[in-house]
Amino acid sequence: MIVVKIAGGLGNQMMQYATGRALSLQRNVPLYLDLGWYENNRDLQFPRAFKLKSFNTKFKTVNLSKIGWKLRYTNRFLKLNPFRLKLIKDEDIETAPIGFDGIGNNTLLEGFFQNYNNFNSIRQLLAKEFTPVEKMDAVNTACLQKIISCNSVSVHIRRGDYALTDFHGMLGVAYYEKAIELIAQKKGALQLFIFSDEPDWVLQNMHFDYPYELVDFNRDEKSYFDMELMKHCKHHIIANSSFSWWPAWLSPHADKMVIAPEKWFSADNKTNGLIPEDWIRL
Repeated sequence: MIVVKIAGGLGNQMMQYATGRALSLQRNVPLYLDLGWYENNRDLQFPRAFKLKSFNTKFKTVNLSKIGWKLRYTNRFLKLNPFRLKLIKDEDIETAPIGFDGIGNNTLLEGFFQNYNNFNSIRQLLAKEFTPVEKMDAVNTACLQKIISCNSVSVHIRRGDYALTDFHGMLGVAYYEKAIELIAQKKGALQLFIFSDEPDWVLQNMHFDYPYELVDFNRDEKSYFDMELMKHCKHHIIANSSFSWWPAWLSPHADKMVIAPEKWFSADNKTNGLIPEDWIRL
């Protein structure tokens, strides 16, 4: 069995799931997701909810802490469980694809695994599984039709917890202005679709020289619809966030332009395996 300790928001959950899904298929063993993090971190300053069940994902669930296994997930304790799981952290495999020797059939994965080489081999499968189970309502359907019918550009402006902590760092207005102009120079007339967790801030602090639509009707509880809309845009300006990384990576448009920030983290810019070579970094 492959067990993945799931943690964080939707974009991170997708990274973790994708890595575990690819490994479980490669080894032909079941995939389990340990959801204990969500029960044990309800009092966080920025709480998160498990949302992978909103997609057509394939997994079983387990809570290691509830069946008596230690929360520290060290190999010393894991050897006591009946499956004899071996702990593998993301720094253990770093930039190497998951198929390397050393990962067995009974493994617990812990970390964010932000390296698309881990799951690039199942990209088409993930594109199918990372689609909402729930049918789009009329508002989202109308927006999707607009996106499909024009030279659409998704622009993701991430604030929320980023504005209150120093870990990721905030992208300035200048980044978005440069990115929009660069796509306009190469792709002609644009229609911008703005996605943000603080749409009111965007309206008050940003100006766009191209036609735009602020997509503000899904909010957090149905943020997976925002991902679905973003995925169908022809071009992408992403934030330093896995939430917009996924729609850009899953986008089926062969001639898409993707603009990503040069710096992903405020203190450490280690992004090996995160940004594809054909994306443009500003």
